[in-house]
Amino acid sequence: MHVIVKARHMTLTPALKAFAEEKLGRSVMRVFDRPALQVEIELTDLGAKDGDTKECKVNVYMPKGKTITITEVTDNMYKAIDLAHDRLLQQVKRERGRRHNPHRQRLAAQQMRDKVARESLTAGVEPWEREVAEFERSTLRA
Repeated sequence: MHVIVKARHMTLTPALKAFAEEKLGRSVMRVFDRPALQVEIELTDLGAKDGDTKECKVNVYMPKGKTITITEVTDNMYKAIDLAHDRLLQQVKRERGRRHNPHRQRLAAQQMRDKVARESLTAGVEPWEREVAEFERSTLRA
């Protein structure tokens, strides 16, 4: 798993980087741990004059799955990371649940059983079919 932390229009302090990696990267790893998983965290100071000036944007690239993108904007960067963490865990759990859907597993098992049944059907005439044909011929003569 790769965790990439970026900062835009601000300096990235070691404490902020460690907090983002711990809160977002490792929490996702506890739920969905795959080697090809990539978490990209972008911390931005928007510089707006109103109160909401810090943005935390998280992109999670899941193998054989969709990309999850979460954006949170607040007045404090640590608060933005916390809010993004809560939403991110919900989305990752939901996506993992979709991938491990028991309905899909049952459907795939049924399709496999149907395929095996079709392949095991005999192409020749069964003995009971011959008996039925003889009986029908004998009833037509009488």
